[in-house]
Amino acid sequence: MSESTSTPTTATAATGTAPSSTGSERGRGRGRGRGRGRGYYRYYRRGKSSAPAQGSGEGETAKSAEEEKIKVADAGQSSGGNRGPRKQWKEYTPKPKLTHFLCIPLGHNPAFRESLSKVTDALLAADPPIPGLDPSIVMNARRMHFTIGVMSLHRPSPTDPAAPVRTLDEAKQVLDELRPKIQTMLNGERLRVALDNMDIMWPYRGNPENANVMWIGPSAAASTTERFMAVGKLIQGAFKDAGLLIDADRPLKLHCTVVNSIYRTPRQRFRKPFSYPSILASEAIKSILVPDDVSDAEESDTLESEEQDEQDEQGEKDEEDEEDEKDEKDEKDEKDEKDSDDKPKAQKRKKGPMNVDLGEWEVDELQICEMGSYGAEGEYNAVARIPLA
Repeated sequence: MSESTSTPTTATAATGTAPSSTGSERGRGRGRGRGRGRGYYRYYRRGKSSAPAQGSGEGETAKSAEEEKIKVADAGQSSGGNRGPRKQWKEYTPKPKLTHFLCIPLGHNPAFRESLSKVTDALLAADPPIPGLDPSIVMNARRMHFTIGVMSLHRPSPTDPAAPVRTLDEAKQVLDELRPKIQTMLNGERLRVALDNMDIMWPYRGNPENANVMWIGPSAAASTTERFMAVGKLIQGAFKDAGLLIDADRPLKLHCTVVNSIYRTPRQRFRKPFSYPSILASEAIKSILVPDDVSDAEESDTLESEEQDEQDEQGEKDEEDEEDEKDEKDEKDEKDEKDSDDKPKAQKRKKGPMNVDLGEWEVDELQICEMGSYGAEGEYNAVARIPLA
């Protein structure tokens, strides 16, 4: 009597017959220990949501698959394994088209153009050629300027149709109001800027061999920088308060772009970088590098970009990896480091901008220029300007 009322599993074991292929053991299969197993793929991947008849052993498998399906959906995980949460895509925000920019020009000075052109011409004539360097990506010396901010004038906001349309007349009014304030700050003295720093932005994967932008600018240590930055911040603040600047919260980083791979012609599908170490090793740059450069790179924080910070972090990580690989030679490494202190530091790329000597120059104008509009000498067309003296 007891045998006739035994469970199907017990009866199966007693008779020695194989368990049903639809039993609960099917869900474990070969996937045991390596993922969700066959049961998961049978019910989740095929989209089967209804549970089998009670007592067949498949109800628990289907239920667990449905619970796991909900869990995966809630956690945003992939069904292919433990890949972690899926990347949450940011909502696309249309940006206004930029039409004008506010700048302090430098390229209108003939002496400066001659000084910079000597360096860039020598770089283009280097033998062997510098990898990736091309005349199309070297900026025209006539266009050298320090950008204060960018604007979108005479165009409605793409995110707020009700926002007032900013006009060039408004920008000119702010410009005129700035003139007496700048004159008061300068107190009759000429505004000058030293070009004693050179560095790169946005190297691909932090590798200076794959640089895209090279710039020059003032260092924080230069005697003229503090006043130059103060005037720049005064100008930026006035246009920001008037609501005329796009990305007004970006920090002010005054620099002149000398090389930019985005202008390479003919246009390519991907940006082709250039080799910054090859530029540093060229005779043209050696002639303007400051000998025995012992300045602290932290002094140039006002000009460093976020992309440069990533490059610095990658460099520190690479140095740590090298130390880990040479644990067995610690004593020899310490001796080598002591000996290397006597070698010129120019042989080793330092962290941060390089100290160069490209002269100290007077800046005497503030301009509003129209993007994409050029004059007879290749300069940006200025639609408004005021003197800084």
